[in-house]
Amino acid sequence: MVRRVEGLSNTDLKVMALIDASADSIITLAADEGPSGELLSISTQSLKRSPHNKGDLTRLVIAESLADLAARGFLIADGTSRVGKAEESYRVSQSFIQLMDRARARIKDSA
Repeated sequence: MVRRVEGLSNTDLKVMALIDASADSIITLAADEGPSGELLSISTQSLKRSPHNKGDLTRLVIAESLADLAARGFLIADGTSRVGKAEESYRVSQSFIQLMDRARARIKDSA
């Protein structure tokens, strides 16, 4: 896990926090099937439009971070997004869920 986190930029960390804040249901349901029988997905556009995007991260910045996070194993590219969709979509991985759980636990412990 340390190797995956090592070298992440501040922007990547902001995007991870944005995913976590914007998509509680995505993270909760990531390991299980969602209501429609499919895992819920994350896209650049959904994060850009999120009310939690207070830093006004641009679509390009978000897209670059999502690709980097996928390369590090925190997100899983959704192959179905390549057919008939304008942008890539992703699903959170178990590693992402574990990292966010650890971060929340550390915040609680330090409070």
